[in-house]
Amino acid sequence: MTRQTRTDAAFVLAAAAAVAPFALQLTGLSGGAVGEEIRLYVGNLSKLLFIGLAALSAIRSAARFESDNPMRGTWRMMAAGLLSFTAGQATLAVYQALLRLPSPFPSLADAFFVASYPFLLAALVGAIRAYRETGYPIGTARERVATAGAMAALAALIAYPTLKPVVSVPAPPLEMFLNVAYPVLDLAVLVPVAVLLRIAVRFRGGQVWKVWAGLLTGFLLMCAGDILFAPRPAHPHHLHPGLRRPGPRRPWPVPPARRLRLSAPTANRPGRRPSSAGRRRASPRRAWPAPSRSAAKGSADGRWCA
Repeated sequence: MTRQTRTDAAFVLAAAAAVAPFALQLTGLSGGAVGEEIRLYVGNLSKLLFIGLAALSAIRSAARFESDNPMRGTWRMMAAGLLSFTAGQATLAVYQALLRLPSPFPSLADAFFVASYPFLLAALVGAIRAYRETGYPIGTARERVATAGAMAALAALIAYPTLKPVVSVPAPPLEMFLNVAYPVLDLAVLVPVAVLLRIAVRFRGGQVWKVWAGLLTGFLLMCAGDILFAPRPAHPHHLHPGLRRPGPRRPWPVPPARRLRLSAPTANRPGRRPSSAGRRRASPRRAWPAPSRSAAKGSADGRWCA
């Protein structure tokens, strides 16, 4: 077994160990409170470790290219984006794993995450240009445009059902911007990723194919996770904390007879007609005009239903 094979096997085992607690939860083996603690720390630390290693590897890759090689700038951009992503994940880990607090939204982590996307997009587009300039058999420009167009059309089909429920929920401007920006930026990253995957297929079997296949598969999984777990306004408790809002006050009056029927048993013993004192204690202070006598009579007879 070569050194490269051992390194690949170690990464596969580490990734499997990081995914195992979450896979067991999907099968019904949540592990209770202990399982929640394990997933909290494994989720935060594994993401921080893997993204940090990816950033260091990108820095080393950039240093190995000559100064006039276009891939040097590509890997520098990739390293900058991954370092920004690492800083954002580290900020979340401080809140969740160290302070044991829910991470606020928006927070400093969001600034790092959003700042990473321009660097990553520039790196991916730069890689496409670099391979085109080297003269490698990467296909025709028409094939690359067709791949990008197909991926952009697919991204638009995914974006509409993803963003429509998000923008329908009122939110402060910054929160709305972030809730829309994350899915849009993820889908934008997928366009050059699809083109690079098509280029990398021509190098399958070699080291170039393995490096790009692993890196681009990571981008695909990251974007898919962000899109699948985008906030949905199906129920207020299922939304991102930044989208939750207190419900509106009831805009219609509840008839007094209805309130008395609901509250009288708690103020009087069962089976006995509520006394006037009990009714006064059970009824909350009115926040709306009292109904007329005719309306009150109708409600007592059961003809007025709330």
